[in-house]
Amino acid sequence: AKRAEGASAQQVVEERRAVEEARAHQAAVDGQIRGMQATVELQEQQASEARAACQRAEALCGELRIAERAASRREETAAADAAARARAQEQLTAVVSLLQSELNSEAAQDQNAPRDEAPRGAAFQQVQPS
Repeated sequence: AKRAEGASAQQVVEERRAVEEARAHQAAVDGQIRGMQATVELQEQQASEARAACQRAEALCGELRIAERAASRREETAAADAAARARAQEQLTAVVSLLQSELNSEAAQDQNAPRDEAPRGAAFQQVQPS
């Protein structure tokens, strides 16, 4: 009977140790699960922050494209303005040259005209402010 009690007591001790080991193992597994859950939550938060950063970057890229188009339009306008100014200057120079030629021609004719005729260039010179 003592052997049966000893064997039974030994069996109880072994079963308790097995239960304690199982509980310890379960606690370790539960800890690993909580750690994995925390890792997943952190990764989800980081992914959310990364998505927000991407959205901000996309918005900035859009603003940059708008600014580049505006700068390009300003450059095109400035180039067109410069070309228009150059054409206007060329035309003005041509008109001034033509007027100077006509004035010189009239002055030459006036020098060759008989003295009783009124000089044609003189009338033109009086009308034009100097």
